[in-house]
Amino acid sequence: MPQRTATGIDHRRMNLLLAVLEKKCGKPFSFHDVFVKTAAGLRLDEPAADLGICMALNSSLEDKPMDKHTIYIGEVGLGGELRSVQRIGERLKEAERLGFQKAIIPKAKEALPRTILKINQFKQIQDLLNL
Repeated sequence: MPQRTATGIDHRRMNLLLAVLEKKCGKPFSFHDVFVKTAAGLRLDEPAADLGICMALNSSLEDKPMDKHTIYIGEVGLGGELRSVQRIGERLKEAERLGFQKAIIPKAKEALPRTILKINQFKQIQDLLNL
């Protein structure tokens, strides 16, 4: 029986994200132990972190490092849909200030701010993982 451990995020949220990755993206997490931990004891309740967590889980599963210059912002729904989050413009400006070069976000309905970030938008997480 694989272990599931979450520190710093709600373990039910982690299980939901794992279920979406398995069901909608075909990732075999049910055969692997999964450990998710935030740095420095940070408690994370922000749905905008869902996409980053999913990408980190996928990175670990496939043993491929994530690009350290890319930021992932978005909520992941039960159907694998990527949902926009509040204050996306402010988040992108802050990511730019912190030195990120690329942002992966949900399809935006509103106009995005001018930024030097290369922005890629997706409707579904499976579209992103299939690249």
